[in-house]
Amino acid sequence: MEELSWLLMSATFFWPAHWGVIVALDSDSELDAAACKQLPKWVRCIIIERPPFYDQLNMTFRMLGGQNPGMVWKEWSECWADRYSSADYIAVIDTDVVFVTFGIEQLLFARGASNSVRPIIWGHA
Repeated sequence: MEELSWLLMSATFFWPAHWGVIVALDSDSELDAAACKQLPKWVRCIIIERPPFYDQLNMTFRMLGGQNPGMVWKEWSECWADRYSSADYIAVIDTDVVFVTFGIEQLLFARGASNSVRPIIWGHA
């Protein structure tokens, strides 16, 4: 919740409000369901159901030091992000991110040929 709070605080300053904000949490945790109730009213919170293949997962992620089917769930959910929005572009980010570009669309998207729009991706790790 602490990381999510920082992310949402940065969104109030740097994300264009009319674009909307959706937070997707997994359905395995009562804490996640409770977190939805604590989020600001301008945030749309969605509880994501387990993938249909979740119980069959037996994957090992050495970088995480063992089995972590939750990581597969997260990645699978991101593939379906367009189920929850009709926007032309969807920013899929982790909770340990904060926005640092003022909410000016011209800093996030560029006009191309025939007035098409393409996202500008700024990042630092």
